[in-house]
Amino acid sequence: MALLTPPRVHAAALHWDGQDRMYTAEASELPPFGPVFDDATDEGLTLVSQYPGRPDVVFVVSGTETDPDDDIAWWDLTPARPQDAARLRVTIRVFND
Repeated sequence: MALLTPPRVHAAALHWDGQDRMYTAEASELPPFGPVFDDATDEGLTLVSQYPGRPDVVFVVSGTETDPDDDIAWWDLTPARPQDAARLRVTIRVFND
């Protein structure tokens, strides 16, 4: 299972909430999610650091929340590689607008 590079999003384009360790954005502000692995249907984004020299990190959709009408309210994305998840402890929440 090879890790792919889904669409890239620059961290500076997202809102950072340091208390919750979460980036947030509206879906309309981002490119559509893309494939994360070459042999699975998982989708996600690639986070590009705002700091030069830091590696890009691939995030995968790890959960969704629905509203009372059963429409998706938001997607949560977490790092696709376990070592990135342990190092960063960051979530990206994309609101369905």
